Amino acid sequence: MLVGTLGIAEGLSLLPATIAMLCLARIYTAERDDDTLRLAMLFWTALGAGMLVNALLVQILVIVTLIALRFMDRDLSWLKRLLAAKGVPVALLIAAPWLIVRVLQDGIPYSGLGWQRLIEALGGAQDMKLRAMPGTFILALVLGFLPGTALIVPAISRLWSQRTDKLARFLIAWVLGYLVYLEALSSKPGTYMVQVMFPALAIAVAMLVVRKEESPAVSRGVLIPWPPLAALFPLLPLAAIYYVTRETPSGFAIILAAVVAALFWVSAREGRRGEWKMWAVSGVAALGLFAITLLGVVLPGIDKLWPARDIQRAIANCPASSLGILGYNEPSTRFVLNRNAGLSTGYSLARYADGKSDGLAVIAQSWSEQNPSALNAEQKAKLRPFACVNAINTMRGCALALTIVENAARPPCTPRSAYACSKPFTMNATAATRLKPCD
Repeated sequence: MLVGTLGIAEGLSLLPATIAMLCLARIYTAERDDDTLRLAMLFWTALGAGMLVNALLVQILVIVTLIALRFMDRDLSWLKRLLAAKGVPVALLIAAPWLIVRVLQDGIPYSGLGWQRLIEALGGAQDMKLRAMPGTFILALVLGFLPGTALIVPAISRLWSQRTDKLARFLIAWVLGYLVYLEALSSKPGTYMVQVMFPALAIAVAMLVVRKEESPAVSRGVLIPWPPLAALFPLLPLAAIYYVTRETPSGFAIILAAVVAALFWVSAREGRRGEWKMWAVSGVAALGLFAITLLGVVLPGIDKLWPARDIQRAIANCPASSLGILGYNEPSTRFVLNRNAGLSTGYSLARYADGKSDGLAVIAQSWSEQNPSALNAEQKAKLRPFACVNAINTMRGCALALTIVENAARPPCTPRSAYACSKPFTMNATAATRLKPCD
């Protein structure tokens, strides 16, 4: 749900990745070489669709899985069942639009890159140049697979004990191969990338749960907390958000949080009893409702978390012919506010103060502190504080104090009272949050 909300291509890649890997698993575990044509064509179709959506993420997933399988059983003769001579043209035909766009945009795609940068760029639609701490992807995998995380240890232990079985080996290679690649080479956040391993883990957990005679006990590695602690799990992050932003939750948000906590309580209780079907149903419901509560109710309901929208509300009663922003350069200022890119320096702000054209300027505290001499005393006197916005830069986790100013040429207009400035314009506003100011 997170990657869907953010519109990230890695989320769309989950479908072709899952189809490709399940087809590969069926072909790998097949007893005979015949009757794999349909699976092979579906496999190559998924690879082509995956390339169209998100570069070579799916291909890399397949390759690292095959490398892991080569180390485990030292036999790749079964790859002839993939019918590459028939399948590769199909994949290339489906992916042709992506290849054409890359050539038209960049000439030879990714030319001039070193091997590591090339692999990083091929691993997804956007190379973010992120160097995460070791273990970041393992942590993202553990947190992202909730509630199934509770059974990861016994599920993987069971797979390892049965690794002579082809399906068990394939699932181990699926997770282990891609996890090693992510930890060694990936340049993207863990939350973007780990979801393509979830189907393998889900199969492993399902194989464990459906075998009642082997139903795991809590004392054998199942990570299910005491029910009251499980109920606190969703409440703590929600409370932390309201504490940091100094906001009061709405009645609807409180009700939803209570229901989520109750579902976590029930899931933990059923899991500790060994009622795995009820544990799974209540756990999935708990995580689903928690995601809806967090992403659909709590975060959208806190104005400070959306600076561009907050600026839009502050100036709603007094529109301006142009709007410049200094010190806050998130893309949302372009999409939501249609800011004037020309007002981006102290020189342009000085010209605005002396000018005759109507407009507004949004000045961040960090910018004013770094440019104390951008305006002389006469120019400062010409700029009137129009509105003040206290917000949070959620991408950087710091407080934003934004002062919206107008020049003498602008006709007087009264903004919404919630955004009235309590102090004169000093080029040094202070944000009212518990986070440190953005630098």
